[in-house]
Amino acid sequence: MSRVSSNRLRVGLVGCGQRARDYYVPLLTTLADFEPVGCVGRSTARAAEVAHALGCPSYADVEALLSRAHPDLVVVCVPYHANGEVTLELVDGRVALLCETPLAHRLEVGDAIVERARSSGSIVAVAEQFPRFPRVELVRLAIESGMFGRILHTASDFGGHGYHGMALARTLLGLDRVPLQALGIQRSFDVAPHWSRIEGRSGRNRERWDFGAIEFADGSFASFVFTDHGYDSPLRWHRQVRFFGSGGMGVDDRLTVLDPDAREPHSLPIQWDTVELRGHHWVRGLAVVAPPWLGGQRVEWRSPYPDVPLRDDQIAVASALAEVASRSAGWGSRSIRRRSRVARSGVHARDRAFARAWWRAVPLPSPTRTGALLRRSVMARSPAYR
Repeated sequence: MSRVSSNRLRVGLVGCGQRARDYYVPLLTTLADFEPVGCVGRSTARAAEVAHALGCPSYADVEALLSRAHPDLVVVCVPYHANGEVTLELVDGRVALLCETPLAHRLEVGDAIVERARSSGSIVAVAEQFPRFPRVELVRLAIESGMFGRILHTASDFGGHGYHGMALARTLLGLDRVPLQALGIQRSFDVAPHWSRIEGRSGRNRERWDFGAIEFADGSFASFVFTDHGYDSPLRWHRQVRFFGSGGMGVDDRLTVLDPDAREPHSLPIQWDTVELRGHHWVRGLAVVAPPWLGGQRVEWRSPYPDVPLRDDQIAVASALAEVASRSAGWGSRSIRRRSRVARSGVHARDRAFARAWWRAVPLPSPTRTGALLRRSVMARSPAYR
């Protein structure tokens, strides 16, 4: 049984690698809603470093963390390939879980996590950060307001790989849509030799392309395309996310509807609320206003932590923390629940409805690797919520 603080959510960290140090250490030591109470890592030395940075003990294993530190929430931030197995071991109803992406690499492990979460009453969330970036959140809220009409198609073109790309496309289309079928294509091609920033070398000359599409029962569809050169290659320099509605469209930050005469597109500029600190502009809120002939509605997104200087990617992870905290009934402070509602108003019912779809709702025409990836992406934004 966890020891509940009336003001702060007790958080344990499983995994002390680069991702934990880049995101969870600064967030858990900056945001007043959370109290780091312990960490576990494969490397004793690295776990000790993270524990020192967090101001909490490190433990030899997960069971010691749970029994001695009594966390309310555990963040699973282990190496990429181990997420599913580690999360499955922790789904027993004792603590809420926030798992780094992907939830699992194998369908049977993902299904087991879902079923165990349902049977134990566990809260399991996925820290899919791409759809939680401030501008994506604003566009999602604007779409939900109806100013662009019914959304017919969304596309993530190099917006993110695999589950990130499809999560972006699915979020803007609407997570309540029932998937009908999916298509995955993977191809490799020879390309001009060039520099790889991540690998730190020249001469890379082979590129793997992933394409995926999901058709939904109402006729709408979402797609993504990405390559293994998408993050660091001078050959692939452009990235964008698009949506097409019955009354307007958007390409990244450019949002348009029809003008009063329906002859030209009318641009809807994004309004920024930022604060300058230490030479940087930190976003606190965004807004877009529909034109008078569409009712003039103002749609706003506010950071869950507007008074804390956070980068966009840190805001996305902080929003995931605030969201899973808000779902932990009786845990954490009222401010966590309030901030989560501000950041993600109306998301609860949509996620619960979408959680019933899962991978099985998507019959695949062929057992390609990208097809399996697409099946995982169906629930990239939809963890098993109680």
